Amino acid sequence: MSKGIIERCLEIKHQKCLKVERKQAIYRTVKFNKKELCTCSLDIGLICDHGCLYCSTPTIAAARTNRVFKEHGTTAQKTHNAQIACIDLGTPKRVAADAKKLTESDVVMMCTKVDPYSPAVTDTNLFCDCLHEVLTNNSSCQIRVLSKNAGIVDVLKDFTEYKDRILFSLSITAPASMQDFIDIVEPNTSTIQERHEAMTEAHALGFRMYGMVCPCMPGIMTSLEQIKSTFQKILDLNPEEIFVEPVNSRGQGFNNMIAALDSAGMHSHAKDIKEIKNKDSHDDYVADLINTVAIAGDLLNIAAPIRFLSYNKKENIGAKLIDDYHVIWL
Repeated sequence: MSKGIIERCLEIKHQKCLKVERKQAIYRTVKFNKKELCTCSLDIGLICDHGCLYCSTPTIAAARTNRVFKEHGTTAQKTHNAQIACIDLGTPKRVAADAKKLTESDVVMMCTKVDPYSPAVTDTNLFCDCLHEVLTNNSSCQIRVLSKNAGIVDVLKDFTEYKDRILFSLSITAPASMQDFIDIVEPNTSTIQERHEAMTEAHALGFRMYGMVCPCMPGIMTSLEQIKSTFQKILDLNPEEIFVEPVNSRGQGFNNMIAALDSAGMHSHAKDIKEIKNKDSHDDYVADLINTVAIAGDLLNIAAPIRFLSYNKKENIGAKLIDDYHVIWL
């Protein structure tokens, strides 16, 4: 009898990650260009092993339809749920060729779908090699780096000669006081305190900084005080811009979080997630968050552009808003 999915996933996890081989490394991305994050995406694989319960990457066609998962008797979602990475060790070679085609107006993001420095990647030189290939094979494009692993700053220390071309941030998903929540929903990431410290270190090294407050969970990053305190820490880094994004309902993320939080006895947090599962309640949550972010920006007199990324439709929530000057409607 062939092995079941669970047994196969456990075997894969013991081997640390799945390996995939792709034809291209750097892609044009219309969606992320509209978000004003980048013109091109550089992903080091299909799934990362940070294990964030809300992650919607397994639902994206590039991951969902890749044959590597079928070949291993699993799916992108089950691989993610088992906290197994799927990476492409040949990415740097393809980056070298793709980077030559970039222009000075291009911004390459590492990464748009997976984390460039998740636990499996720290055992390789994948992030370092990819960053090196972009920078040395193109003399003018910019690189935007985003991670949840504070250790990535140790790699950046070798790239200070390129600091004017690198925009850096670590996703801030909660106040440091909410670390118990993060331990459940982001099980393999750096602590929030470690992320703040790493961002301060990167700023001191001279890298260009931006803020990424995402995803903003109800009750965790939705109150005026929570948003203000997070913005204040980011403002200390002289950010070029601050991005804010609500949690989206794609894939199994909501159900995964509710189950894990209830299992951990965090029933009030699970209830907060349950309450935004349907479309109308999610619209209300996003409208309230847009207003709270606008108020926080005004109170703190933030000069850097705030870019609130909303997948909810303006026609559904526009009447509930104080202002939408900072909203990018996707």
